Amino acid sequence: MKTSKNIILTISVSLIAIIFIIMLLLVKNNIFDDVQNNNGKDYIIIKSNGETLSFNRKDVNELDKYLEGSFDSADEINRIRFTYLKKINDTQYYLIHYGGGVKLQNNLLVKKDCSDKVTSKLISEASFYQNFKISPNKQYIAFLFGRNEGTVVLRNNLVIVDSTTLEEIKIDKLIKPFKYAILEYIWINNKDLEVIIPDIESWDFNTLEEWFRSSQRQTRKIKLKIY
Repeated sequence: MKTSKNIILTISVSLIAIIFIIMLLLVKNNIFDDVQNNNGKDYIIIKSNGETLSFNRKDVNELDKYLEGSFDSADEINRIRFTYLKKINDTQYYLIHYGGGVKLQNNLLVKKDCSDKVTSKLISEASFYQNFKISPNKQYIAFLFGRNEGTVVLRNNLVIVDSTTLEEIKIDKLIKPFKYAILEYIWINNKDLEVIIPDIESWDFNTLEEWFRSSQRQTRKIKLKIY
């Protein structure tokens, strides 16, 4: 009888010990994640939509400067989100969304090569990301960002960058950021794009609002060349 009790006691103690170890490991991991995400000076891990992005904070100068100047960097890091874009020639591309309000944020393009070297470029501020399209030869990436005016009007910014250098590419026609509504854009070839915009004479708020509310929206196409 005593032997049975001893066995039960031994099993109970063992189970308690195992549970304690598991809980300790979980707590340790949680603390580690918290330090890495919220208080880490050098390394940042971002989890968004089931994906994970990690990088040395000092490798992303724009974000590092923003966090240095923020009142609560840990809270700011918790608010960071990212969108995984694409893999081009063994290089991964991401768009980090940070700062600003709930919807309008800064958008930082990050590329991470097969050796984990990170390069970044701030390509749009105080805006929301809509989509991207890559040129046929994969040399250029076009991004569309938006800003709402009221509940109806939407103005856009088309940004084109070199996928290797992340430098912004100039367009032959003056496309002022967030002046026009860009409804659609496509790559015609490696140097030319076609953009669809509202067919209106003025881009003031009232004219653009009237167009968005109209049931018969006339559009026109514009061809753009990059250089």
